[in-house]
Amino acid sequence: MPHVGLKLSFAVSETTPQTATPEQLFAISCNFGVGYDTLINHLHYGVQLITRERADEMSKSSPKELRKLLLGRDVTEPLVVVDDYSSAPTIDLEVGTFILTLGEHVYAIHHEPLRFGIRRMTAAFQNNYAF
Repeated sequence: MPHVGLKLSFAVSETTPQTATPEQLFAISCNFGVGYDTLINHLHYGVQLITRERADEMSKSSPKELRKLLLGRDVTEPLVVVDDYSSAPTIDLEVGTFILTLGEHVYAIHHEPLRFGIRRMTAAFQNNYAF
């Protein structure tokens, strides 16, 4: 994760590494296609944008707890958060993955807006690229 890319992600999310909530860090980790803990470790050890204390504070929230908080239920399947700040033009999902769409400008194929909410990738939708 390049230093400039990380700074841009925090800037467009209107937060900083020092003030971002665990939910915001989870969304940013989804944007980069890495795990939540990987992002925290990289912010501390790699690019040194957060202190050890901040990294420890953010590590208190586990990905499992964040999935439950964001989805409103306990799930073991992966969750990908997509919002207006996501920079990737496409999203690679496996069958069974949950996707949480939060932005006004998140589109499915043929530029149809996706409604806010939670969807789950199923085999029936896999070939049609729809949710």
